[in-house]
Amino acid sequence: YNPDTTDFRTMLVKLQKDDIQAIFVGSFSTDQITVLKNMKGLGMDLVFVGTTDLVTPEVVAQNSNLFAKTIVFGLPIVSQDLINRIKQVFPGKVITNEQAAGLAYIHLKQIAEILNTCGTDLSCVRNGMDNVKPEPAVGFHGFRNHIADFDVLIDEFKNGQFVPINN
Repeated sequence: YNPDTTDFRTMLVKLQKDDIQAIFVGSFSTDQITVLKNMKGLGMDLVFVGTTDLVTPEVVAQNSNLFAKTIVFGLPIVSQDLINRIKQVFPGKVITNEQAAGLAYIHLKQIAEILNTCGTDLSCVRNGMDNVKPEPAVGFHGFRNHIADFDVLIDEFKNGQFVPINN
């Protein structure tokens, strides 16, 4: 869909006619909420799969009536210790997405340390990135074949809250 889309009902009706069983939206939380509202308005009783940035306490409190059959996935919750460290470095700043802030802080710090060590030696930079230390505060285990290896959080909405899905 186009980035300026504010009403998903036409798309949802088309999907509904195809007898789908689930809706997956891997986009911004505002779009996910709009899709959920549109689904409710259309009487669609389908599984909704979204991303964990949808699950802020404020969003859940304001929209809990929308989350029946909702599953979210994404990176794990950033540790409170890391959030406190970020707030110390950037006092007075509002953190609107703790996962994004945590990841940015950790990875920029890793990159800065490697560039400080390696300078313009790209071989050294590649090797340094491939061997960065794990960072449990954001569920980061390191890089494997140049791809970040993270814990993955999968939650479902039950009894008024999002809880981990047990395997």
